[in-house]
Amino acid sequence: MTNIETITIDHTDGAPLAPDDVRVALARAVQTARGVIARIDGANAERATPCAPWTVGDLGRHLVGVFHRVAAAPSGADLLAFPLLADIDIAHVAAEFDRAVGASHVAWSDDATLGQMIDAPFGTLPGAVVLGIWATEPLVHTRDLAVAMGVEPTWPMPDVEMSLAATMAEMPPTGRPAEVPFADRVDIADDAPAIDRLAAYLGRDVSAWRSRTTSSPTTKLNRSESSKPSGSSCALR
Repeated sequence: MTNIETITIDHTDGAPLAPDDVRVALARAVQTARGVIARIDGANAERATPCAPWTVGDLGRHLVGVFHRVAAAPSGADLLAFPLLADIDIAHVAAEFDRAVGASHVAWSDDATLGQMIDAPFGTLPGAVVLGIWATEPLVHTRDLAVAMGVEPTWPMPDVEMSLAATMAEMPPTGRPAEVPFADRVDIADDAPAIDRLAAYLGRDVSAWRSRTTSSPTTKLNRSESSKPSGSSCALR
């Protein structure tokens, strides 16, 4: 049995922003992600994750790419032109994530951006709605990384519950159309932790990965069976 290392995250209260400002929820999701992304290195970068066929390294690069898009969104940039996986060396993932997050903070610092219509890859929506959707990305992918790496961060549970409720309201559990980049919901106990229920709703087999992590958290993806991925069935653009 493998012991799961707990990573304690000091989550912000968001001041001086209002507690219900979506930028606060996004900041706490980022803080959680940063605590895990800091552990990505050459020794674990090729481990398989619940977000198949992406590895730990792929997911780190994807989260960097997510925040490149977040930072560019208020400017009206073509967000579909950004790659799903940022083209950076694994040794620079944490630093580039910090840089992209910093740029995002500046880009969304004006309250007016929350009401601005944003041409996001998943639709043209008000900025606050777009940020709410993007806030789910670091939560679910941090869980993917944590499970693959054998760690467990402290989660901002009210934000996780809010992301779960919003995801359930916006996306059917099964029969999802082809343009939805998530597999159907996987069954999970109603009393499971909210982060596990969110992962299961977005197509992760939580029970299988929990068992896999406690028995052998170092499984590597066989690239002879899955070539370097250009996309995934478990991630937004």
